[in-house]
Amino acid sequence: MEIRIDDEFQIATDSRNWMIQKKTLVKNEIYWESIAYFGSLRHAVKYLAEYQIRALELSDVNKIINAIDSIQFVLSKALKPYDIEVS
Repeated sequence: MEIRIDDEFQIATDSRNWMIQKKTLVKNEIYWESIAYFGSLRHAVKYLAEYQIRALELSDVNKIINAIDSIQFVLSKALKPYDIEVS
């Protein structure tokens, strides 16, 4: 299963793991590279939110809070069909 979060990230699964995958371009082909592995979907979602927040290069507190709200909205929208809440 693959859950597309946005244009850059998706969460995929195999028989043993949930994987955070980041889209990369290799020789003009889109490839989803696994950047982290988890035993549960909830841990994967929490990690992805933290990963995206830490990647922000913002120093203004209000901008950071707005970005966090935006990240939570995108994750919530993508995960709603799976009854996974993002907090």
